[in-house]
Amino acid sequence: MTDKKDELPQFYPPKRALKSKVGHGGLSKETISKAQRVIDLNKVDFSEVAKPYMVCLEDSVQKARAGQSDNHEKLIEGVLFPAMQLKANGDLFHYPIITDIANKFLWFLERIYKLNSHALDIVEAFERSINMVFQQKLSGKVTSAGKVILNELDAVCTRYFEKYPENIHPRLLNKKS
Repeated sequence: MTDKKDELPQFYPPKRALKSKVGHGGLSKETISKAQRVIDLNKVDFSEVAKPYMVCLEDSVQKARAGQSDNHEKLIEGVLFPAMQLKANGDLFHYPIITDIANKFLWFLERIYKLNSHALDIVEAFERSINMVFQQKLSGKVTSAGKVILNELDAVCTRYFEKYPENIHPRLLNKKS
């Protein structure tokens, strides 16, 4: 039997060595303005930047479908990495819908215990949604079409957890999320 204390995440205060080396304070307004200008004027095609992440996502799904590993955490990690990259970069490249989809995607992945075939179907729905956004070039503000995609992804996740409550990660069973 494990100690209850060991089951919950532990907080370890960070060492202040790095902070003492770099000093205190923030960024100047000028630096922030320059950075914002770079973001605003960014004309890089995000679909090209995202391609390696989409390939990684597809490969991870194929490995999970093929049953190449019994390590459920490793399989989920393979899908988590590209989802995190898409979430982190969507807004930067003027695709806030990608950030929103990837955020929901991460929410789903963080709650499942293993990538069973039905969870993989949902992962593929997220993948198809992201690909569709790129194909239709739905950059800029989230449109009504984008909101429909987000609502449908929410609904499919809700139905999944209603149908497969046994696949909710045990660390979440005693918490409200």
